[in-house]
Amino acid sequence: MIARYALSLFTALAVLPALAQPTLTAPTHVPSPGDDFPVNTYTNYLSPGPTGVNQTYHYWNMLTPSTGNQIIKYLSPSVTSTSAMIPSATLLMTDGGSDTLFLTDNAQGLVEVGSKTALGVLNYNDPSLELKLSLTYGDSWSDATGDTYTVSGFAGTRTGTITGVADAYGTIQLPGNPTPFMDVLRVKVRRQITDASLPLTIDRIGNIHYYFIPTMKYPIVKLVEDSVRINGGAWSIARTAQSIGNPALVGVNE
Repeated sequence: MIARYALSLFTALAVLPALAQPTLTAPTHVPSPGDDFPVNTYTNYLSPGPTGVNQTYHYWNMLTPSTGNQIIKYLSPSVTSTSAMIPSATLLMTDGGSDTLFLTDNAQGLVEVGSKTALGVLNYNDPSLELKLSLTYGDSWSDATGDTYTVSGFAGTRTGTITGVADAYGTIQLPGNPTPFMDVLRVKVRRQITDASLPLTIDRIGNIHYYFIPTMKYPIVKLVEDSVRINGGAWSIARTAQSIGNPALVGVNE
Protein backbone atom coordinates (compact mmCIF):
# COMPACT_ATOMS: atom_id res chain seq x y z
CA MET A 1 0.00 0.00 0.00
CA ILE A 2 1.45 3.38 -1.04
CA ALA A 3 1.30 6.19 1.50
CA ARG A 4 -0.08 9.37 -0.04
CA TYR A 5 0.39 12.98 0.97
CA ALA A 6 -1.52 15.48 -1.14
CA LEU A 7 -0.30 19.08 -1.08
CA SER A 8 -2.02 21.72 -3.18
CA LEU A 9 0.60 24.03 -4.63
CA PHE A 10 -2.00 26.71 -5.15
CA THR A 11 -3.09 26.66 -1.52
CA ALA A 12 0.47 26.37 -0.29
CA LEU A 13 1.37 29.55 -2.17
CA ALA A 14 -1.82 31.45 -1.43
CA VAL A 15 -1.70 34.32 1.00
CA LEU A 16 -3.39 33.20 4.20
CA PRO A 17 -3.98 35.08 7.44
CA ALA A 18 -1.16 34.84 9.95
CA LEU A 19 -1.42 31.65 11.97
CA ALA A 20 -1.48 31.64 15.74
CA GLN A 21 0.68 29.09 17.50
CA PRO A 22 -1.88 26.69 19.03
CA THR A 23 -1.75 25.54 22.65
CA LEU A 24 -3.60 22.48 23.96
CA THR A 25 -4.84 22.69 27.55
CA ALA A 26 -6.97 20.50 29.79
CA PRO A 27 -10.05 22.79 29.59
CA THR A 28 -9.89 22.95 25.78
CA HIS A 29 -8.74 19.45 24.85
CA VAL A 30 -9.79 16.93 27.51
CA PRO A 31 -13.29 15.58 26.71
CA SER A 32 -16.00 15.47 29.33
CA PRO A 33 -18.25 12.52 30.23
CA GLY A 34 -21.08 12.45 27.73
CA ASP A 35 -19.08 13.80 24.79
CA ASP A 36 -19.56 11.88 21.52
CA PHE A 37 -17.33 12.29 18.46
CA PRO A 38 -18.58 10.71 15.19
CA VAL A 39 -15.58 9.87 12.99
CA ASN A 40 -15.09 8.52 9.49
CA THR A 41 -12.70 5.57 9.23
CA TYR A 42 -10.31 4.62 6.42
CA THR A 43 -7.96 1.80 5.56
CA ASN A 44 -5.77 4.06 3.48
CA TYR A 45 -2.88 5.83 5.18
CA LEU A 46 -1.94 9.32 4.13
CA SER A 47 1.62 10.36 4.87
CA PRO A 48 1.84 12.77 7.80
CA GLY A 49 3.84 15.18 5.68
CA PRO A 50 6.53 17.60 6.85
CA THR A 51 7.25 18.95 10.30
CA GLY A 52 7.67 22.61 11.15
CA VAL A 53 5.69 25.85 11.23
CA ASN A 54 3.06 27.19 8.83
CA GLN A 55 2.54 23.86 7.07
CA THR A 56 -0.46 23.15 4.82
CA TYR A 57 -2.01 19.67 5.02
CA HIS A 58 -4.55 18.62 2.37
CA TYR A 59 -6.45 15.46 3.21
CA TRP A 60 -9.34 15.98 0.81
CA ASN A 61 -8.59 12.51 -0.65
CA MET A 62 -9.42 10.74 2.61
CA LEU A 63 -12.85 9.98 1.17
CA THR A 64 -11.57 6.90 -0.70
CA PRO A 65 -11.64 4.25 0.48
CA SER A 66 -13.87 4.87 3.49
CA THR A 67 -14.59 1.85 5.67
CA GLY A 68 -17.49 3.41 7.54
CA ASN A 69 -17.80 5.35 10.73
CA GLN A 70 -17.61 5.06 14.48
CA ILE A 71 -18.69 7.11 17.45
CA ILE A 72 -15.93 7.74 19.97
CA LYS A 73 -17.66 7.97 23.34
CA TYR A 74 -16.39 9.47 26.59
CA LEU A 75 -18.27 8.31 29.65
CA SER A 76 -18.30 8.61 33.41
CA PRO A 77 -16.66 5.64 35.19
CA SER A 78 -19.92 5.20 37.09
CA VAL A 79 -21.52 3.59 34.01
CA THR A 80 -19.67 0.32 34.67
CA SER A 81 -18.89 -1.70 37.77
CA THR A 82 -15.47 -2.41 36.24
CA SER A 83 -14.37 1.07 37.26
CA ALA A 84 -14.24 -0.11 40.88
CA MET A 85 -11.12 -2.06 39.87
CA ILE A 86 -9.50 1.15 38.53
CA PRO A 87 -10.43 3.73 41.17
CA SER A 88 -8.18 6.50 39.84
CA ALA A 89 -10.13 6.74 36.55
CA THR A 90 -12.30 9.83 36.04
CA LEU A 91 -13.14 9.22 32.37
CA LEU A 92 -13.76 6.25 30.06
CA MET A 93 -13.22 6.12 26.30
CA THR A 94 -14.70 3.53 23.93
CA ASP A 95 -15.49 3.20 20.23
CA GLY A 96 -18.32 0.76 20.91
CA GLY A 97 -16.08 -2.30 20.63
CA SER A 98 -14.89 -4.64 23.36
CA ASP A 99 -12.01 -2.43 24.53
CA THR A 100 -12.32 0.44 26.99
CA LEU A 101 -9.62 2.87 28.12
CA PHE A 102 -9.67 4.32 31.63
CA LEU A 103 -8.33 7.87 31.85
CA THR A 104 -7.77 10.76 34.19
CA ASP A 105 -6.30 14.22 33.82
CA ASN A 106 -3.85 15.70 36.27
CA ALA A 107 -1.14 18.35 36.44
CA GLN A 108 0.87 16.46 33.78
CA GLY A 109 -1.94 16.00 31.26
CA LEU A 110 -4.23 13.20 30.06
CA VAL A 111 -3.16 9.90 31.62
CA GLU A 112 -4.24 6.33 30.81
CA VAL A 113 -4.58 4.56 34.15
CA GLY A 114 -6.06 1.25 33.01
CA SER A 115 -7.87 -0.68 30.31
CA LYS A 116 -10.34 -3.46 29.62
CA THR A 117 -9.13 -5.62 26.72
CA ALA A 118 -8.64 -9.28 25.81
CA LEU A 119 -6.06 -9.37 28.61
CA GLY A 120 -8.77 -8.56 31.12
CA VAL A 121 -9.14 -5.50 33.34
CA LEU A 122 -5.77 -3.86 33.98
CA ASN A 123 -5.20 -1.25 36.68
CA TYR A 124 -1.76 -0.04 35.60
CA ASN A 125 0.96 -0.12 38.21
CA ASP A 126 2.63 2.63 36.20
CA PRO A 127 0.10 4.73 34.23
CA SER A 128 1.08 6.29 30.89
CA LEU A 129 1.01 9.98 30.01
CA GLU A 130 -0.92 9.93 26.73
CA LEU A 131 -1.02 13.69 26.11
CA LYS A 132 1.08 16.28 27.90
CA LEU A 133 -0.92 19.38 28.84
CA SER A 134 -0.43 22.16 28.34
CA LEU A 135 1.21 21.49 24.95
CA THR A 136 2.40 23.81 22.20
CA TYR A 137 4.68 23.57 19.20
CA GLY A 138 8.12 22.21 20.12
CA ASP A 139 7.00 20.65 23.41
CA SER A 140 7.71 16.96 24.01
CA TRP A 141 7.40 14.29 26.68
CA SER A 142 8.45 10.74 27.52
CA ASP A 143 6.92 8.35 30.04
CA ALA A 144 7.30 4.72 31.07
CA THR A 145 4.32 2.46 31.63
CA GLY A 146 3.85 -1.03 33.04
CA ASP A 147 1.65 -3.53 34.79
CA THR A 148 1.47 -7.09 36.11
CA TYR A 149 -1.59 -9.26 35.52
CA THR A 150 -2.89 -12.81 35.15
CA VAL A 151 -4.41 -14.27 31.97
CA SER A 152 -5.87 -17.81 32.00
CA GLY A 153 -3.79 -18.61 35.06
CA PHE A 154 -0.51 -17.30 33.59
CA ALA A 155 1.27 -14.35 35.12
CA GLY A 156 1.95 -11.53 32.67
CA THR A 157 4.08 -8.41 32.64
CA ARG A 158 3.63 -5.26 30.58
CA THR A 159 6.52 -2.87 30.00
CA GLY A 160 6.83 0.02 27.63
CA THR A 161 7.32 3.67 26.90
CA ILE A 162 5.32 6.45 25.33
CA THR A 163 6.91 9.50 23.75
CA GLY A 164 5.31 12.49 22.12
CA VAL A 165 6.18 15.76 20.43
CA ALA A 166 4.20 18.65 18.98
CA ASP A 167 6.17 18.77 15.75
CA ALA A 168 4.13 20.95 13.38
CA TYR A 169 1.38 23.51 13.06
CA GLY A 170 -0.46 25.16 10.19
CA THR A 171 -3.68 24.59 8.25
CA ILE A 172 -5.59 21.48 7.20
CA GLN A 173 -8.30 20.81 4.62
CA LEU A 174 -10.71 17.87 4.79
CA PRO A 175 -13.38 16.32 2.54
CA GLY A 176 -16.52 18.42 2.39
CA ASN A 177 -14.85 21.47 3.91
CA PRO A 178 -13.53 23.77 1.16
CA THR A 179 -12.15 26.27 3.66
CA PRO A 180 -8.99 25.12 5.46
CA PHE A 181 -9.05 24.87 9.24
CA MET A 182 -6.56 27.25 10.78
CA ASP A 183 -4.20 26.96 13.75
CA VAL A 184 -3.86 23.17 13.60
CA LEU A 185 -1.34 21.59 15.99
CA ARG A 186 0.09 18.20 15.02
CA VAL A 187 1.20 15.84 17.78
CA LYS A 188 3.24 12.71 17.05
CA VAL A 189 2.97 9.93 19.65
CA ARG A 190 4.94 6.67 19.69
CA ARG A 191 3.81 3.82 21.97
CA GLN A 192 6.12 0.82 22.37
CA ILE A 193 4.63 -1.94 24.55
CA THR A 194 5.68 -5.52 25.34
CA ASP A 195 3.28 -7.98 26.98
CA ALA A 196 5.06 -11.12 28.20
CA SER A 197 2.95 -14.02 29.45
CA LEU A 198 3.57 -17.72 28.80
CA PRO A 199 3.35 -18.94 26.12
CA LEU A 200 3.32 -15.60 24.25
CA THR A 201 5.37 -12.44 24.10
CA ILE A 202 3.66 -9.70 22.11
CA ASP A 203 5.51 -6.58 20.99
CA ARG A 204 3.45 -3.67 19.73
CA ILE A 205 4.60 -0.33 18.32
CA GLY A 206 2.13 2.40 17.48
CA ASN A 207 3.08 5.56 15.62
CA ILE A 208 0.18 8.01 15.75
CA HIS A 209 -0.20 11.51 14.35
CA TYR A 210 -2.96 13.63 15.86
CA TYR A 211 -4.13 16.91 14.30
CA PHE A 212 -5.90 19.18 16.78
CA ILE A 213 -7.86 22.35 16.06
CA PRO A 214 -8.62 24.93 18.79
CA THR A 215 -12.38 24.26 18.91
CA MET A 216 -12.38 20.44 19.05
CA LYS A 217 -11.47 18.25 22.03
CA TYR A 218 -10.90 15.22 19.80
CA PRO A 219 -8.34 15.29 16.95
CA ILE A 220 -9.82 16.34 13.63
CA VAL A 221 -7.53 13.79 11.91
CA LYS A 222 -5.78 10.74 13.37
CA LEU A 223 -3.26 8.68 11.38
CA VAL A 224 -2.22 5.33 12.88
CA GLU A 225 0.56 2.91 11.97
CA ASP A 226 0.27 -0.15 14.22
CA SER A 227 2.96 -2.87 14.19
CA VAL A 228 2.62 -6.18 16.05
CA ARG A 229 4.87 -9.24 16.35
CA ILE A 230 4.46 -12.44 18.37
CA ASN A 231 7.36 -14.33 19.97
CA GLY A 232 9.95 -12.40 18.00
CA GLY A 233 8.47 -13.29 14.61
CA ALA A 234 7.78 -11.07 11.62
CA TRP A 235 6.09 -7.73 12.13
CA SER A 236 2.49 -7.32 10.97
CA ILE A 237 1.73 -3.70 10.07
CA ALA A 238 -1.71 -2.08 9.79
CA ARG A 239 -2.28 1.52 8.70
CA THR A 240 -5.57 3.30 9.31
CA ALA A 241 -6.96 6.81 9.54
CA GLN A 242 -9.84 8.72 11.10
CA SER A 243 -11.33 12.12 10.39
CA ILE A 244 -14.13 14.22 11.77
CA GLY A 245 -16.58 14.43 8.87
CA ASN A 246 -17.77 17.96 9.55
CA PRO A 247 -16.61 19.62 12.78
CA ALA A 248 -19.51 22.08 12.59
CA LEU A 249 -21.94 19.14 12.89
CA VAL A 250 -20.06 16.89 15.29
CA GLY A 251 -22.36 15.35 17.88
CA VAL A 252 -20.91 16.67 21.10
CA ASN A 253 -23.42 16.87 23.91
CA GLU A 254 -23.86 20.33 25.39
